[in-house]
Amino acid sequence: MNDRWILIVVMLSCVIGMAACAPGSTEPESLPAVASVGLMDAYFGQDLPGTDPVVFAPGVVNTENRGGFGFVFTEAGDEVYFTMYDPTSEKPGGIGWMRIVEGEWSKPEMLPFNSPAYDNDATVSLDGRTIVFRSWRPLPDGTEPDNHSWLWIARRGEDG
Repeated sequence: MNDRWILIVVMLSCVIGMAACAPGSTEPESLPAVASVGLMDAYFGQDLPGTDPVVFAPGVVNTENRGGFGFVFTEAGDEVYFTMYDPTSEKPGGIGWMRIVEGEWSKPEMLPFNSPAYDNDATVSLDGRTIVFRSWRPLPDGTEPDNHSWLWIARRGEDG
């Protein structure tokens, strides 16, 4: 039974990976939603990236009480998913997201399906309707993760 789950997860990961790598332009002009908001807004008001590393989105995503990593954007560039955590706490983090509403980025929010276990390392389909993520939550049959996490998948409902 465990081998079947591993095979399903590997096959699903390959299919999603191939879809994400489908041919197409990756030039900035192919992302009209980002261009319509403005490139500076797409970087959360931060200066465009340069050769020297800087904290990403200070005061927005990365604050004294919240950190973020593993950012993935939808193809349109109007939503971003990432792992959120509290660097001052031992509590596990979860998957957060932000979206552009009326030309402005929303505040970071945790996704509603996060579990009390540690959910992280999300990737999103090109259309933004499917998310694959890593979680330490128990399997549907109650089996607890032993020494590794499992990949999970969630699809956005018609109501968003």
